[in-house]
Amino acid sequence: MKEANLAYIASLIDNSSYVFFRKDPRSKNSIYPFIKISVCCEEVADMLVSSYGGSKRKLKKKVNITISHRKLLKLIKDTYPYLIAKKELADIIISFYEIRFTRNYEAKRKKELIRKALEIQPITEKVLKTGNSSIKKWLEED
Repeated sequence: MKEANLAYIASLIDNSSYVFFRKDPRSKNSIYPFIKISVCCEEVADMLVSSYGGSKRKLKKKVNITISHRKLLKLIKDTYPYLIAKKELADIIISFYEIRFTRNYEAKRKKELIRKALEIQPITEKVLKTGNSSIKKWLEED
């Protein structure tokens, strides 16, 4: 992808996106990062989805793109040099996938990374899920 496009995507990530983690309710420690980017232009949404995968949801005046798992890692690595505001969150997502521990220590490591992410970008009660897919509940477990 061209440098200008990557810089534009990085500006979208910095300004009109929400980056955080979700918990898969089907398992105890399955956590994955995701990003939700809102754009007004459907052509930009199509370009992002065709380049990085993910899903696209059209609303009245905007289009939301959601990208997660390793597809998000590829997006973050491609746009990393151009990121400004979300660079610390990008570092956390990269370390989330780059370093792996044994099963005994993996949940502890993930919890530490998510706590760091919470310090950078606090989440509101509106965004928090409840029940088995609750990140907050998972962080409180030990």
